[in-house]
Amino acid sequence: MMKYIEKVGNIKVYAEKNAERDYTITFINCTDIVVQEVYFTNDIQFAIDDLFLKAFDIYTEEYIFLCIQGAEQLTKNTYRIGEKDYFCRIDDTRFFKHFCKSADEFITDKNGMRIIDR
Repeated sequence: MMKYIEKVGNIKVYAEKNAERDYTITFINCTDIVVQEVYFTNDIQFAIDDLFLKAFDIYTEEYIFLCIQGAEQLTKNTYRIGEKDYFCRIDDTRFFKHFCKSADEFITDKNGMRIIDR
């Protein structure tokens, strides 16, 4: 039976224990399965983090801090590597989306308000 773990943006994360150290991680958007993969681990959180990284270019703050050289924290919700490399927090989750474009292209909402400093 699948167990609900968390919601990141519009993706709901589920985990199902198949056997000892054998989990199926499933990402669902509405009623569609977006990604599903089996992990042989005891650490479900590691499996979820890894699948987000591989499937969607989404990182945890810990990963950015430890593995990405030269990451500069601009705000609580934003990191920058270069002029066109940004990581922005997804809602109030622990995940950050990577953007490879000028900040002017993604830091405003549909009303033209700045969202990078929220």
